[in-house]
Amino acid sequence: MTHGAIDLKIAAERLEIVRTALLDLRGLHCGSLAEFTSDRRNSWLADALLRHAIEALFDTAPHILAKVHSRGGLECRDVTRLAIEHRLVSGGELADRLVKIAGVRNPLIHHYDAVTLAELFTVLQCHLSDLEHLADELQQSAASLCRRSRHRLVRPRDFAEIPPESALARF
Repeated sequence: MTHGAIDLKIAAERLEIVRTALLDLRGLHCGSLAEFTSDRRNSWLADALLRHAIEALFDTAPHILAKVHSRGGLECRDVTRLAIEHRLVSGGELADRLVKIAGVRNPLIHHYDAVTLAELFTVLQCHLSDLEHLADELQQSAASLCRRSRHRLVRPRDFAEIPPESALARF
């Protein structure tokens, strides 16, 4: 990937996926593990939405890294390390959250059969705000880097105005 302009529309669209998935996950209204597991659709929906939210985060960070720091073709662990190193997310607790989310991503994607309903429920109950904070940090980093490098800047309100487009509409 070559050095160039961050496309804030791409960043905004991906981060909107995170926010929409989080909104839907919070709408599940499963107050207990028993309630969550009583309808298998809850776990299927939670798994799919959580994977989409995490993947969208881990697609946004590489876009920024590729455009600003000429770092492309990165694996998840490299994205995590470089996002922290290049301060796309603030250090400390938020950096630790990014590392933990990367740790959740791999089992969800590659070892989905090993993820228990209790683990999935715990993520829903305790860690959705982590995804939200990371999405906010990536949005702020992208906008800040654009301002500093004089890239085309999408106004902050434009992040909320991008209409969702179905990826399946191409089929």
